[in-house]
Amino acid sequence: MLGHLREAVRGGLPPRFVHAYRVVRHTMLWPCEQEMVAARQFLASDKVAVDVGANVGLFTAVLARHSKKVIAFEPNPACAEHLMEVAPRNCEIIAKAVSDSEGTTVLRVPVDRDVPMHALSTIEAANRHGTETRVTGFVTHSVETVTLDRTLLPSLSAERVAFINIDAEGHEFAVLRGGEGLIAAHRPVLLVELEYRHGGAVAEVFDWLGARAYVPRALTDGRTLAPVDPARLRDLQDGTRLARRLAGNRHSGYVNNIFFLPEA
Repeated sequence: MLGHLREAVRGGLPPRFVHAYRVVRHTMLWPCEQEMVAARQFLASDKVAVDVGANVGLFTAVLARHSKKVIAFEPNPACAEHLMEVAPRNCEIIAKAVSDSEGTTVLRVPVDRDVPMHALSTIEAANRHGTETRVTGFVTHSVETVTLDRTLLPSLSAERVAFINIDAEGHEFAVLRGGEGLIAAHRPVLLVELEYRHGGAVAEVFDWLGARAYVPRALTDGRTLAPVDPARLRDLQDGTRLARRLAGNRHSGYVNNIFFLPEA
């Protein structure tokens, strides 16, 4: 996606204009990203939203439109630079990776015939991109890791976090563990990308959040939030659906984004 944005910019269109068009296309034109639409009901104009793994900022822009402030984390240098150029004014961009400890690690960016696949960047060692037949190599970056608790809890003051989006390409469980205090104190709605093919701890995320009184829901029919569990999610990510998804079919039936709602 970043490559397409750069092509448009080189063609003379301002980056902010191209970014705005992308947001409209993904939220209003068909087929759209239904999770971006569904997330709006959980946002509040007087509360904060957090975007972990913001990539080029499409979800960031949606969150910003319906939140007081957005704090977006993106460790990929190319994406972070783009974000700083196009993000709305009520967004804070933190060019670091989120995990369960502070330090440094290696960010791997898959490459398809010399073209970086920025959306698939990850620090998760278990994610070897085995289903991505297009991957011909990797570009690596040394990046700083932080935790949500250590980064956000001291600085939020009286502000409340209403929503956290987590798209970390298999590293989601570590992100959650590093934000345990924030989750307990603010009880935000969580949108977590979970894919068995990434090698991440899918069932463990369900169990961990279930123990903290969160209930999982997904757009299993593309429109309505319905109950989902690890077994059902595995069915929704079977080989047929995955093949359609990898072929670019936006109606594949493949589901990988789970809303976790705090119980009252």
